[in-house]
Amino acid sequence: MGKFLALYGKISEILERAAEGLAAAILGASALMIFIEVITRYVFGTTFGVLEEGPRLFLCFAVLPMLGILFKRGRHIYVEILPDRLKGRKKNILMLIIDMMMILGSFILLAAGLSGTRVLFASGMRVVGVLDIPQFIVMLSIPLGGGILLLYSFESMVKHIASLVSRSERN
Repeated sequence: MGKFLALYGKISEILERAAEGLAAAILGASALMIFIEVITRYVFGTTFGVLEEGPRLFLCFAVLPMLGILFKRGRHIYVEILPDRLKGRKKNILMLIIDMMMILGSFILLAAGLSGTRVLFASGMRVVGVLDIPQFIVMLSIPLGGGILLLYSFESMVKHIASLVSRSERN
């Protein structure tokens, strides 16, 4: 079991770094593309559709895969009124319930994203505009984000269950 946990830890860390790198690259490229678009439009009087549409279309790949990473790190937007007031076993039970709700939401996001992606793939729809790419490519960000969030929500649930079990064994 120790080898599995060590391997999972390494894979999880690689996934975190990859998602973070992807998000940083997309945000950096988007900022650069928008800056170039502003300069070319207002200084030279010309515009490039790729520079205008690229950031809008691929920003979802910077945001959605980071949902699970932010959840794992505890850096997402949340309100901690009740968990801050609870201690010990009661807090772990509440966190376990929250984890189960996150898993449910992740499943919904993953299932809806896969369904939408399949429909767009089968229909052959393409993005309207200068970038002539299949629409399902943009839609893939939803099941990708849902899958990563599901993975880290499940990891959090397992940690809270282990914490509850270890507390009950000590008592």
